[in-house]
Amino acid sequence: MKIKLLFASLCLCFLTLPAHAQDGATPQFGDYKEPVFKGRAAALKLTTPEARGYRTRLREGARRALNFAGHYKLHTWSCGTGCLQTAFIDVKTGEVFFPAELNGFIVCFYKPGAVESLEEALQFQKGSRLIVMSGYPVSERGKDAPKKGFYYYEWTGRELKLLKFVEKSEGC
Repeated sequence: MKIKLLFASLCLCFLTLPAHAQDGATPQFGDYKEPVFKGRAAALKLTTPEARGYRTRLREGARRALNFAGHYKLHTWSCGTGCLQTAFIDVKTGEVFFPAELNGFIVCFYKPGAVESLEEALQFQKGSRLIVMSGYPVSERGKDAPKKGFYYYEWTGRELKLLKFVEKSEGC
């Protein structure tokens, strides 16, 4: 009898875990830890037309220190007023990724005070796969009422996975 009760309790706990995980908790950098690569950086690979088109910016980014998701150099540059272009350079392989959500995204700031650079619209850490974008992605551009706010993404190694969106009405 005790074993059946214990089993039923465990089943109930596991079944309710997804509901608790989606309860609106804000993703934290520590929840998406990634070991930091200590080896030598691979040569930058400009193998796609997009990478070749941004070769000067990417070479600038390749000179930066590793700063994202364990083995990536996240590099941004302006693509116009309030717009940022973003690339991830894999230090292990030299591959370059242009996540669609961050290519030409519109920057919005929701905290008072001066802003040093547009790159402040992205929050990321060297040892975490989590990235937080402040503004709205390209998919929202051109809409009468774009969904503006904080977009929480996890970098999977190939693409960004949306974890949470927190809407903000002010800003932009």
